[in-house]
Amino acid sequence: MGADFLMAWFAVPVKRADQVNLDFEGALDHIRNTDWSSNWEIVDEFENFANLDEEGQAGKDRFNEQARKELEKAVEEMKWLKTRREVGWLEHKDEVVFISGGMSWGDLPTEFYRTLELISKSGLDKILITKHHGTPEQATGKNGITLKLPINTRIAVKSIHLEQAEGLCQEPVTVNTFAEADAYLQRIADHRRNWTDDPSGEILGYMKTDCKVEWQDGKVWQGRYDVNYQECCSLAEDIRQCWHFEGGLLTDGELKQREWTRPQYLKLLRTRCELTPEQIANNAACLDKYALD
Repeated sequence: MGADFLMAWFAVPVKRADQVNLDFEGALDHIRNTDWSSNWEIVDEFENFANLDEEGQAGKDRFNEQARKELEKAVEEMKWLKTRREVGWLEHKDEVVFISGGMSWGDLPTEFYRTLELISKSGLDKILITKHHGTPEQATGKNGITLKLPINTRIAVKSIHLEQAEGLCQEPVTVNTFAEADAYLQRIADHRRNWTDDPSGEILGYMKTDCKVEWQDGKVWQGRYDVNYQECCSLAEDIRQCWHFEGGLLTDGELKQREWTRPQYLKLLRTRCELTPEQIANNAACLDKYALD
C-alpha cells in the first residue's frame, strides 16, 4: 500500500499574480440560478444530500439548497487564493497557475485542493475568469484538473523477516515483498480461524508475530503483528498507521474520536511513547520516504 500525489490547479490568463481579478459576484449569482441536480459531476460529489432518483422535486430542491451552500463556501475560499499557505503559484508564459496538492492515502492532501476541485467540476472556474480576463475559450480551456501520479521514488523494501512468537503454525520466513509477508500472516489467520481454545467455539486471543522490515538504505522497522482471524492481513498498513500515529499526524477528526486535545496527544508521544521531537518528525517523514507496497 502506498500514497498518491494529488494536484489540482487554477489557471488565469494574465502575466503576473497581482493582475488576477476574479468575478466573485458573478460566480455567486451563477450558483443561485443553476439547477445543480442536473450536473452529474456535482451530483456525484454531493450524493449524500438527497436521493434524486426517489424523492422527486422535493429531493432536487433539497439537493440544490445544500449544493449551493457548499459551492458558495468554495467561492468564498477563492478570495484567499493568493494568501493560503497550501496554495502556490507560478507565472508561466501568459498564465498564472495556482496549485494545491500533496500526498494522499485516500484523504484530501490539502483543504484548498477540495476547493479547486469543486470550482472546476461546477464550471465556476470559467465564471470567475471571464468578466475580467476574457471568454472561457480565450482563458484556459480546463482548470482544476486533478492529477493522480504514482510515486515511485520511495526507497524500496530489501527484506521482511517474520517469526511467530506464540501459537506456532508456520516456520520463520524471510521474504522480499509486503504481498508475500501478508500471505504468510494470512496463513496464520486462517489457522487461527479454524482453531479454538474455548468449548463454546468462540475464537479467543491472537497469535503474536514478530516482524522486521529492512529497506534498501538500511532503515529498519521492527514490531509485532497480532494475528487473530481477520479476513485480510496487511503489514504495510500496520506500519503506515504506526508512523502516522508516532509521527504526530493524527487529524482533528481522529483526535476527536479519541477525545484528546492536540497538546494531550503530543504529550503522550513524548511521555508514554518516549519519543523526542526529532524522532516524531522522522516518523512523519518515513511515510513519504519509504515504500509500503
